Amino acid sequence: MGPVISRESKTRIEGLIARGKSEGASVVLDGRGTKVPNHGQGNFIKPTVLENVPPGGELSKTEIFGPVLSLVHAETVDEALDLLSQSLYGNAASIFTSSGAAARKFRYEVQAGNFGVNIYGRTYGLLPLQWLEG
Repeated sequence: MGPVISRESKTRIEGLIARGKSEGASVVLDGRGTKVPNHGQGNFIKPTVLENVPPGGELSKTEIFGPVLSLVHAETVDEALDLLSQSLYGNAASIFTSSGAAARKFRYEVQAGNFGVNIYGRTYGLLPLQWLEG
């Protein structure tokens, strides 16, 4: 993964990660403070994963433009769809479930440009925003 566009962008992204943590998210994988040999002036951030991002928190309503995945959990399909409908962006969403009914409801009602159902491995740009148990 290459560097982010500028030092200001790196500072902004690292600040958003810190903000997510201060709002209660767990940093599962932390890419801040990355140093790449022979590229000391680069603006590198390794992939970062934050879990249990609060639905009303800054990370749930901000486009980060960096290698950061924010996981927001929902207890029901209706709760997940409601959370997604509050997004200003609606870029992508995925559901992970063993329930055919939940998968169908999500498929037909989600307001997102891209969506996935039970997509594992390489997701081709689909970000798992909602995790549900069937």
